[in-house]
Amino acid sequence: LMQQENEVLKQRLDTIDNIDSIGNLQQRFNEMVKKYGRKEGVSFQTAWRLFTIAFNKSYGTNLTAKINNYKEKHGLSSLSRPQYFSITNTLDDAIRVIDQMLNKEIA
Repeated sequence: LMQQENEVLKQRLDTIDNIDSIGNLQQRFNEMVKKYGRKEGVSFQTAWRLFTIAFNKSYGTNLTAKINNYKEKHGLSSLSRPQYFSITNTLDDAIRVIDQMLNKEIA
């Protein structure tokens, strides 16, 4: 079991290393979603939709409503998911979800 857990960790670290470490967390997060789309053979838009569903399930929330409420409250015409996670200091949560999605077959 320990061997298996170490292997999972190693693969996750490799995943993180393979994503361009240059650039901020927001860009890395976006790259992870793109990578997920390529891995699953779905469009970037579909990858975002699948991420949103997984995020909502993981955190018992409605991300779309939260972003819309935030935009309304702060008078913003547009706000991307990565921007929202950045502003609300929840990028770690978002990255945790996409990491699990990228590594689900070894978990």
